[in-house]
Amino acid sequence: VSAFLVAAIQGCKSEQALEKLHDLVADTCTVIRDGMVMDYFLTKSLDVGDFFVLRIGYQIPADCRLVDAIELSLDESSLTSEHHPTQKVSKALLNHGSSAITEQKNIAFMGTLVVNGQGRAFLVTVGEYTEFGKVQKELSQVEERKWPLQVTIDNLGKILPFASSDAIT
Repeated sequence: VSAFLVAAIQGCKSEQALEKLHDLVADTCTVIRDGMVMDYFLTKSLDVGDFFVLRIGYQIPADCRLVDAIELSLDESSLTSEHHPTQKVSKALLNHGSSAITEQKNIAFMGTLVVNGQGRAFLVTVGEYTEFGKVQKELSQVEERKWPLQVTIDNLGKILPFASSDAIT
């Protein structure tokens, strides 16, 4: 019974983690298409190359390359676990072979939050190809490993019916 309780708790925690990740994704954003600014644009309708506006309080809807950044800072703790906002810039950077998220100062990542400043960006990656999407995909593919006690209880559950039927006959 305790093994089943442990498995249920682990499964529930995994589902809660995926739900929290889903809550970090914005449903709408402000897009600039064909020279027109469109507020409350559904993020699921975004295409690579779309321009969108970044303002304080906005969640980043997809991985994007910054075009303009005026005192722009993002809370990237959902990806990096850093406790302080990351200052972003719009200029091209030389990463010298490094692609660590924390060093990509000209990229705004899906699921992060604008905490200061404003900017504009164009979308470069959507869905499971974003850094956030990669994390979500990995979490959804995690297999539950059984503890040694769970394996023992499962094996005992397979043996007991046969042992009890032999005892009765």
